[in-house]
Amino acid sequence: MSEALKEKISNDSLGKVQTYTLFSQNGILITLDLPSPVALILNNPEYYPPEANPTPKVVPVLTNQSGLDLQSATFTIQVNDVKEDTNTIVNTRWWNDSQGIGQQSMVFTCGQIANKSAGKGVAATSGYEQVRWATMTNNGYGHQTFTVSDVSLTFKSTSSVTTGATDGPIVRIG
Repeated sequence: MSEALKEKISNDSLGKVQTYTLFSQNGILITLDLPSPVALILNNPEYYPPEANPTPKVVPVLTNQSGLDLQSATFTIQVNDVKEDTNTIVNTRWWNDSQGIGQQSMVFTCGQIANKSAGKGVAATSGYEQVRWATMTNNGYGHQTFTVSDVSLTFKSTSSVTTGATDGPIVRIG
């Protein structure tokens, strides 16, 4: 099969890219852009972005609307296998194309993100910039799910605050 035909088949297998919200708490939002639907054929994995055109990279975006500036953030995203009922129909992995290795969970970090701004997550292990789906079955239907864990946020105080003269307890001597 020609490379052009392979690329056309691969591109036809990936639907329109959509933004998925993986985490939303207290003004902190973590999103990921992925195609939907993803159409698979037995023993023919799909990659996003496609191997023939490996941009843009798949990276989570952290949006900060907490009211405070964020100094740093660390979080783990697990791409769960796709299930139909209780049966696994698709294995999903963060993919390192240059090494041909997949990881189910990946730790991401973000640097400073001002309030009402967004920043891209950087994988703690470099090179994992694709998502790979592979199937071991002839047919099935399911939804991709994610598990976000170990969310650690460090906020930066914009200024110091001194309490008023009567805001603390009374202290007596003698």
